Amino acid sequence: ISSLLPTTADRFIFYSSYASYCSYRSPTYGSLFIQTLVKVFNEDALKCDLSDMCNKVKKLVAEMDGATNNYENIKQMPTEQSTLGRDSDFTKQMKAFQICHEKIQQKKFCKK
Repeated sequence: ISSLLPTTADRFIFYSSYASYCSYRSPTYGSLFIQTLVKVFNEDALKCDLSDMCNKVKKLVAEMDGATNNYENIKQMPTEQSTLGRDSDFTKQMKAFQICHEKIQQKKFCKK
């Protein structure tokens, strides 16, 4: 018996909206979904798993109000497709990223 996973295992896709629905973007500020995704991941990656952060992004985007050029109200609902079999914890990666970012900011580069 093989313990190999299917080729479709451990995939995660986060869509800005359902298929056949619009995803809105401000000409000035860009995508509502991407802005929210970046904000939530920056704030919560050290304390939340992927599922919790995505739920927060979906809630925040769904609660946003906007209007088109024709003054029509717009709403958007992000959705996800996942074959992940376990929680995704970014704590170690985010801590490593923060350390590298701080070193770059302080211009302290590692020498080999």
